[in-house]
Amino acid sequence: MQQVEQWVTGSGLRPGDVAQRAGVARSTMLRIARGSVSPTLSTLREIAIACGLDIDIVARPLSDPAAAEAARVMLEDGYTASAPAAAAAWVARLERTAGADPVEIVRVAGAAASLLARPGARYLTGRAELLRVASAGDGSRSPWAISGAPPLGTSGTIVLWADDADRAARLLSESLKPAGSPSAATVIIAPAHPGIYVDSWTEGPVRYVAPVQMLLDALGLEPHLRDAALEVARIW
Repeated sequence: MQQVEQWVTGSGLRPGDVAQRAGVARSTMLRIARGSVSPTLSTLREIAIACGLDIDIVARPLSDPAAAEAARVMLEDGYTASAPAAAAAWVARLERTAGADPVEIVRVAGAAASLLARPGARYLTGRAELLRVASAGDGSRSPWAISGAPPLGTSGTIVLWADDADRAARLLSESLKPAGSPSAATVIIAPAHPGIYVDSWTEGPVRYVAPVQMLLDALGLEPHLRDAALEVARIW
């Protein structure tokens, strides 16, 4: 809805003028801009046209961090989502899809939050050593945590969550190269949000994400990591 405000500001028109041109009530226009009501696609396009713009709808692979946050809200006492409204919408979806089964909740949410299609993520390939990746986290001079294969005690993709993912990726680029595709990556550097670090823990020089976050991340990666994560989830 911030985008609608930007459209109106960029058009140079008053909100009431945009509402009139779009054929919507001014009160409705204000509620849309505030995010208190969700417009239909046709209404949204009329608003865009009134501002001299048009919109395209593009389907892309699902990778919504709010899905993982919703699972943590459902499964972890006291967890507070970084984006409460988006997480609440995913809680409703997970309840419809997975019911109250915790294993099914993490499975569905992990797939929906897969890092293999995460905007802003960096995908690198090459021989990846855990301590080297952790060192890049330290070198990014921002909060960071490790997920993926290492906390599961198996081989596979290492995930580095970092507030400054770009800096961490530059540090790792000295020993790793860009992957041809996300599925070919041995290291994924993903931009973090504050909720990632809730209940994170350290072992020596390495900081790991919370156990539930680790399962969610692994369930969106390669098949053997998904299988390992599901096995752990069933034991828990």
